[in-house]
Amino acid sequence: MGRAVVVDADGIVVWPGGDVETPFFPRSTASPFWPLNLWKAVLLIGRASLKALAHGFARFGSGVSLFASRAGATKRLREAVAANPFMVAGTGRYDTTVMNNFETRAFIKMGAEGVMIAALPEQGLGFAIKTDDGANRVAEVAMSALLHHFGGETLCRTPQDHAVLTDTASQTLRNWQGVTVGKIRAALTI
Repeated sequence: MGRAVVVDADGIVVWPGGDVETPFFPRSTASPFWPLNLWKAVLLIGRASLKALAHGFARFGSGVSLFASRAGATKRLREAVAANPFMVAGTGRYDTTVMNNFETRAFIKMGAEGVMIAALPEQGLGFAIKTDDGANRVAEVAMSALLHHFGGETLCRTPQDHAVLTDTASQTLRNWQGVTVGKIRAALTI
């Protein structure tokens, strides 16, 4: 799969999956941090660790340790995205599907090269995933498993909520002829 991490808004690692300290190049995944001026740190060093990315997104989601004006700005941004999740990723994309269902309870952004980040504002948690092969499909499956596990009843309040994460927690692989050749499913030890 790669590596993944869940971090709270105080920077404490709640769950590590693999090496979460080694820097990588986040590219487009860092764009949600632009309003927080955290993007300057990413540009200056040109790389970030998964732990740092998840911590930043936990703060982005919860407003913890941000000036009141910035916390207000991040809240408005999350509300705008919840009102129009299509604008984040487009039709049929994982980010759009999940945020359309969970509204302000989850903020997710797929980036380049198999990097995905998410925030659960009510829990004050940030998530970051980096797949080894750079493919989105593994990141989506892993994110669904992590959201389901760490979101709990706060995130999944209805049968529809559970169904969205269950439906996205595995993907069928087909060859060019449409024949099923395998399945991707989460095998996380949490």
